[in-house]
Amino acid sequence: GRKGETVKSLEKDSGAKIELDKASGKLEIHGKKDARDKAVSLLLSEVSYAKVAGEDGEILKGEKREAVADAPPPTKLWVKDREAGRVIGRGGETVKDIMEKSSADIKVQKVEEMRSLGVEEREIKLFGSEEQQKEALA
Repeated sequence: GRKGETVKSLEKDSGAKIELDKASGKLEIHGKKDARDKAVSLLLSEVSYAKVAGEDGEILKGEKREAVADAPPPTKLWVKDREAGRVIGRGGETVKDIMEKSSADIKVQKVEEMRSLGVEEREIKLFGSEEQQKEALA
C-alpha cells in the first residue's frame, strides 16, 4: 500500500515484524510463532497468490503458475496516468480481482518509471495464454 500502510497495518494487527524486498516481492516475517502465523493469515487475505520461498516452496494460496515456453507475448495497453488508479483499484483490489477471475498476470508500470521516461501514460502488461489475456480485457 501507499507508504507501507498495508505492511504497517499487518504488523500492528499481528504483532510480527514484516520486511518486504520490493525488488523481488519476497517477504520475511519475524516474531513469536503465534504472531508470525497471524501475519501469514492476514497476508493471505490480501493476495491472490503466495508460496513459501524456494524452488519447490509450498503454495499457500492460488494455483501453481508455470512459465510456458510457447506463451504468447504480453498484451500491452497504455492508460493516462490519472486513470491508472481505476485499473488498479483501492489497495490493488480491482487488478487482483481481474487476475483471479482471468488467471492472467497483470503488471502496471510504476508512476516513477513513467515519469522518468517523460511520458504521461502508464503501460499495463497482461501475461498468460491468449484466452487468459482476453478474459482479463473483458
